[in-house]
Amino acid sequence: MLIGMLGMWRALMLETKRELSLVNAMQSSKPAHPRTWKKRLAQLIKYPSREEVETFVQQVVHPSMTQVEKELNQQGWPAEVYFDNREFKSRIEVFKANEVEFIYEVRIRDYVMPGFAYPEMAQDEDKDQSHYYRADVFLRRGDQSYDVYGYEKEELISDILDHFERYLQYLHHTPDLMPWKTEQQLDQTLGSKND
Repeated sequence: MLIGMLGMWRALMLETKRELSLVNAMQSSKPAHPRTWKKRLAQLIKYPSREEVETFVQQVVHPSMTQVEKELNQQGWPAEVYFDNREFKSRIEVFKANEVEFIYEVRIRDYVMPGFAYPEMAQDEDKDQSHYYRADVFLRRGDQSYDVYGYEKEELISDILDHFERYLQYLHHTPDLMPWKTEQQLDQTLGSKND
């Protein structure tokens, strides 16, 4: 009975993670310059190496965040961008007095190569399974379960602004929250918009 319950719990967790990933990936961006369908298809079936994703974070993600940071500061919204040279992750934080900060971060994460990726390359069970890497988005409330690797700068900026817009919507509709309630309410409000 316990083994059956554990199996059911695991299946439900995997299904929830899959659905969240699909929803976030489909709704994550409204690019100013949409990719062609061929480029989109190529990106869907690409399994990049760590070096490729590191280059992407360094040459696309970080400069995009820096552009947003500069514009926000000019508009009177204090913002800072951080880059971790060791783990190759980039993060933008926006601060407003007496409010919960806005955080958008892109981290490199590794995943086991799916069996269908290269069917002609049978995996040797005695060897470690090969891995591929993604540039996953994290907000203040955690992993958003979607990958931005392959985005152009304009697409990534659009994705940052989509999340920032939800954050502003929250601030606009909850002006009377006390500071110690703000963090919990932010998680509930923004979380429901992604469901």
